[in-house]
Amino acid sequence: MNEKMTEGDPQQPRRHSSTRLQRIEKLIWDINHTDLLLYLVTPIILVISVIVLTCVSPSQSVAASKNHVECWFPAQFTSSWIEYGKSFCLSEHATLYHLDMSQPINTENLTDLNIAEYFDQIDLRTYFATPETPFMKLIIMALLCFAPIVAWRVLAGILDGSEFISNTSSEPNSMFKGLSLILWVCLTKLGSCVVCVLLIINMLNLQASNNKTATNLSSPPIQGQDPSVLVLCQMKTLSFRPQVYTHNIQCLITQELVAPDDSLYFIAGPLLKSVLIWVYGVTIAISVNAVCALAISLMCFFKSYRLYFIKSKAGKQDMKKYCAVDYGLGVSGVMVASLGARNGGSHQVRDLIQQLCDDITSY
Repeated sequence: MNEKMTEGDPQQPRRHSSTRLQRIEKLIWDINHTDLLLYLVTPIILVISVIVLTCVSPSQSVAASKNHVECWFPAQFTSSWIEYGKSFCLSEHATLYHLDMSQPINTENLTDLNIAEYFDQIDLRTYFATPETPFMKLIIMALLCFAPIVAWRVLAGILDGSEFISNTSSEPNSMFKGLSLILWVCLTKLGSCVVCVLLIINMLNLQASNNKTATNLSSPPIQGQDPSVLVLCQMKTLSFRPQVYTHNIQCLITQELVAPDDSLYFIAGPLLKSVLIWVYGVTIAISVNAVCALAISLMCFFKSYRLYFIKSKAGKQDMKKYCAVDYGLGVSGVMVASLGARNGGSHQVRDLIQQLCDDITSY
């Protein structure tokens, strides 16, 4: 082999235009097994958690059959109208006003009373808070896990892989190629770390909400605290004349049956804690993986590391062959090969580099 080949002589050996160099760019160098913990395993765990929670508590709504309401209806109301009025006052269509008995008004004729002037409209959820269901948040978090890989695939679509796998030793923009490749790698790793942080924050919020609800459900009611709320329910009826009548019905809604089923929270607690521990572990693994990928990418700028990497894959060969392969791949080519070898393609990279060494002859 000519000595000038390693000294930057203009008459460098011809590049191997075979598909071997092109095969290097097809290596899976941007995703490894650690990344799959976030992109694949974590969404599966979150979906399984949703399925378990759904089976434990299939309904999070406040069912009317579980609520207890006592109302005082006008004397002309039949039993059918009374049953209808109770169901209506517990529905989402009812307009409820908090009945403050300290108001100095005459409540004997509530039908003709403009209650909006005296009382504030309320929502039962402000008195009997229905806990936030974790189902939708878990599904959103599962979809969020795919955000880095989707963004990377979209951005990487504008990249020409052959531009990185080229002879960069004598090109003026060789440093730019290597730095741009590092930038792309850092962006996808940084996106994974950001998603992990968002997952931790959301899981902590869900766990805190679950613990608060479980504490409220397990603690006995405070002595002297009224477990019910007195409301005025505004209901309109249509007569046969036709004429619309407005009835302001006084109702007492108890808290006992309005509270949702507590089985969800005592099972969701350990489940959410386990998922949180898993996300912590994935975050640590992703962070370490990002640092290692960055370190490997930076070391590829040093020729000594590139030759060491090529030697580790090519086996015992002549040093001139190592230099020739390094010249043929360039900084970005060795960078892609080293990342691909680390991401599970070690045997593929070894075969490719050995084939390149075998193809090198004296020119």
